[in-house]
Amino acid sequence: KKTKALDVICKIFKCRELFGPVFRLSVAQLLLKKRQHKQKKKALSEQVINHPALEHGYPQNSYVGASENFVVSFDYRTRNPQWVMEKLTASNLRKREASRQRVGQFFEADMIPERMRNKLKHFIGSGYDRGHMVPAADLNHSEIALRDSFCLANVSPQIGKGLNRDYWARLEKLARDILLKKGAADELFIITGPLFLPTKRGRGKEHLRYDYHAIGQPPSVISVPTHFYKIILAVSKSRALGFSGAGYALGAFVIPNEAIKPETPLTSFIAPLEAVEAAAGVIFFAELLTPQRRDALAIAEERWLKGRRAQKSRFLLLEQNGDDASSPKAEHIRSKKIHLTKSNHTDITHLCDRHDCELVAVRWLEQFKKSDEEEGDS
Repeated sequence: KKTKALDVICKIFKCRELFGPVFRLSVAQLLLKKRQHKQKKKALSEQVINHPALEHGYPQNSYVGASENFVVSFDYRTRNPQWVMEKLTASNLRKREASRQRVGQFFEADMIPERMRNKLKHFIGSGYDRGHMVPAADLNHSEIALRDSFCLANVSPQIGKGLNRDYWARLEKLARDILLKKGAADELFIITGPLFLPTKRGRGKEHLRYDYHAIGQPPSVISVPTHFYKIILAVSKSRALGFSGAGYALGAFVIPNEAIKPETPLTSFIAPLEAVEAAAGVIFFAELLTPQRRDALAIAEERWLKGRRAQKSRFLLLEQNGDDASSPKAEHIRSKKIHLTKSNHTDITHLCDRHDCELVAVRWLEQFKKSDEEEGDS
């Protein structure tokens, strides 16, 4: 079976005449290495599960659950979804088989322990919208999927006017447009979640402080995020296996939880993926992003970040790593830049290199709001 698989790989890349047995051996070594890695990972998992210290149970601090179209990881400490990941396809977006009238309203997540969940009463009079992480507008193809999007496990406290009902809704629309109008991708994988970023107090970067609001009554309170991130991965299957152009386009955006001026370009919120990972405490797309792809993506991100260096970022998140010309990350990018820019073997680029990252006109919101029964619940 391995021989047949290698023959197929060689046929796809037309490598037999060029590389012969050397290429076949290297692929076999990679397959073996991957298998050994999985075996080692499994052994470590079994070692943890069977550890005597866990005789009376494993401490739980989060809930991970799957809906029809998305998966959510809910953080018991902040009572926010830590991340929500969805898969979008054009065929699903074109369907209109679900109705908001039949689906109903927001509901609490019964699968999360009562003392750990966010509750409907927390949002009453709080001044915050119940902001979807996976938007309901993405899920009109299925009543089950649409209903699940209104579970509070998919919700974070979000500023309404100027963000959830405005700028954020336009960002969600951009993702749908990439599939529907522009037809430049076969499918999208989108990860959305809250961030709790420190602010500066006094002079110097060493004076940092976490300062964010909370709603509810102790000990059952919901932390209000300072920012939200949205990571969009566009996949073009026809190119993903080849070396002529990028099969993947990825963009990470960090937006403050405040009213955003409608004319603000989305590119002003571009963030380095690895900085978002560091702030969220999550590694994204671990199976896809090899070291080479991460290097290529960092170079693409660097081009977009250069334009905003003249304007001092309000986000401490962006004032690290690649933004510092003397940082190890910046030096690493420079060391890889010549090799990767000349190589045709890079199959990933930034989302805004492949797709137009310009948000839909503000007037679109008027029609969008008319189609929504409850303002602020987009």
